[in-house]
Amino acid sequence: MHPLVLFTMLTASIHVAHSALPISEAHLEVIPPRVAELVEASELIVLAKVESVSEDPNVETRRAKATVLEVWKGPRTTSVEYRVWPTFACDIAYAKKGETVLLFLEKEETGWGITWAGRGRMPLVEMNNTKYLSYFSDVIFPDETPWVRTAEEDKRSFDQEGVFEQAVEMKLVKELVRKASERKREGRSRGSKDEARQLPMKPFQRADNLILL
Repeated sequence: MHPLVLFTMLTASIHVAHSALPISEAHLEVIPPRVAELVEASELIVLAKVESVSEDPNVETRRAKATVLEVWKGPRTTSVEYRVWPTFACDIAYAKKGETVLLFLEKEETGWGITWAGRGRMPLVEMNNTKYLSYFSDVIFPDETPWVRTAEEDKRSFDQEGVFEQAVEMKLVKELVRKASERKREGRSRGSKDEARQLPMKPFQRADNLILL
């Protein structure tokens, strides 16, 4: 058989085998989301206090229950339960009992889940009598948005307190959510084709370029 034909068949076989892998095993990468995309991808956005996190030894059923303090988008509700176990390597779904957190939530087969592979979780941090929302490093805020660090170098860690290194003042985040929601409503009312092209991307994509021969 000609070497080029053999190479082509081998490459195709590897691609098929890779595509058949379950989501937790395949090479995936998360597409960094803009805040407006988090808003659009979420059916429910709430500021909530986590009351409990299940201690089930089976991590794949772990869920958190939270009391809703404010609803920023979606139906009025007083409590919410959501998934806090990762579905693949880059999923950072997490919850800590007692934390107050802004949650961007979407419906999954088992109930609510944190939007965009866990990026829709922004824990509340108070500094100098001001409320901030910390966020994972690949969440993209508008360029002009001021941000602060949540602590000096190693004085706080994610494992200890569940917060992220960067934070934006909560009132600014709330205004960004409001504006993104309004733009979406206006786009639907006009039936704009341009708006339709701005639907959020999938939160992850298969990184086929990681396949090496």
